[in-house]
Amino acid sequence: MSGEERRSKMTAAQRVPDYDIPPGEIVREYLEALGMSENELADVAGIPFQTVRAILLGEARITPEVAVSLARVLGRPAHFWRNLDWLYQTRRSPGSA
Repeated sequence: MSGEERRSKMTAAQRVPDYDIPPGEIVREYLEALGMSENELADVAGIPFQTVRAILLGEARITPEVAVSLARVLGRPAHFWRNLDWLYQTRRSPGSA
């Protein structure tokens, strides 16, 4: 069986991208799906706008406090947001390849 055939039989949960996705991109997708702006997220979540903007630009990490706020507003548990951040940071660190 070729590598392509094996990949096609994998479930979505088993597929891991070979590139890094900044957590801010996932946050942005949720905002778009909800029709919510960055300003609205900042207001509703009680997160400073500068922090929201920095996360969306990949310039800030998702802290435990921010993860709880995102969970409350975006409907995914805090550990989801923290894990995204951890995975992104881990994969970007030297020697992780």
